[in-house]
Amino acid sequence: MIKPFKCAICEKRFGSEQAARQHISSKHFDELVFCDAPDVTSEAQSEETEPDWSRECETCGSTPIVPVTGMCGPCTFGTADAIGGNW
Repeated sequence: MIKPFKCAICEKRFGSEQAARQHISSKHFDELVFCDAPDVTSEAQSEETEPDWSRECETCGSTPIVPVTGMCGPCTFGTADAIGGNW
């Protein structure tokens, strides 16, 4: 699974924005103090993570799915808030 969030400084990838921000605050704090660049870049709207309404979830049969996983939002991310392509 491709991790959609990456550190803008070292480009290490993370599964959530919160994890990326924690990495940045612990590893790159000194660099951010003098930097105007965004600290986290998101590729969440790439082809691999845009909702695909044409296929059903491999696990529960719901739509839409996250193309990179083949599962719906709640099955992929483990949260009911991701239902209906809300990720």
